[in-house]
Amino acid sequence: AGIQADMKACTAQGVFSTSALTAITVYNGSLLQSEAHRSLVTDLFPIALLITPNLPEASVLLDGRVIASVADMQQAAVDLMALGRSKFVLVKGGHLESDTVVDVLYDGESFDLFSSPRVHTTNT
Repeated sequence: AGIQADMKACTAQGVFSTSALTAITVYNGSLLQSEAHRSLVTDLFPIALLITPNLPEASVLLDGRVIASVADMQQAAVDLMALGRSKFVLVKGGHLESDTVVDVLYDGESFDLFSSPRVHTTNT
């Protein structure tokens, strides 16, 4: 419902949007068989303007790589872009253990870091 509401808000503002469901569920179970991950990367990423993996999703797409720091997130963004050739990669850092949440946006040349204090809640 959240994704559809976001898309409706974009449409109301005259902005085109699209969505793709992620490969990892909230319970960390996979929605895609492992063979489908390659198809996601080779078929969908090249036509995507922006891919937005969280850390567990980025780890799966990068063959189980551990991503445990902002520097790791930056390298993951570079490597994800090289895999799929999307125009932008936003690696979401909410799974890092820190009082500050950092997301990393990569445009193929430089990084922008977006940080904010963590909101401690059980409702996400």
